Amino acid sequence: MNNFFVNQSKMVHKNNKWNISKEKGAEIIHRNIIEIFSLNGGEKISLKDLIVLMNQKTNKIKFVCNKQKKSISTYIRSVYGNFTNFLEEYSMYGIMEFNKEIYIVLF
Repeated sequence: MNNFFVNQSKMVHKNNKWNISKEKGAEIIHRNIIEIFSLNGGEKISLKDLIVLMNQKTNKIKFVCNKQKKSISTYIRSVYGNFTNFLEEYSMYGIMEFNKEIYIVLF
């Protein structure tokens, strides 16, 4: 196992009240990740680029926490701890490190 993933914390903010359930949020995240990969030709995508593209694609969806509109990356960080924690929960995603940068692949 890579040291990068061992040292990550799984801090999840349970007291935040989101307008979207965890199941609905996961559905939105999966749908948008798959769409991003299909537009990219199925190639690997850096984690940074994936987060930026996810925020851009979902900016019209209202993720609201404590009466304030938030981005999907804030939702993921709050509910799952971080983006890699979400991706690690599902076997359809692969996480790899190359040249000190993290890449995501869709199986």
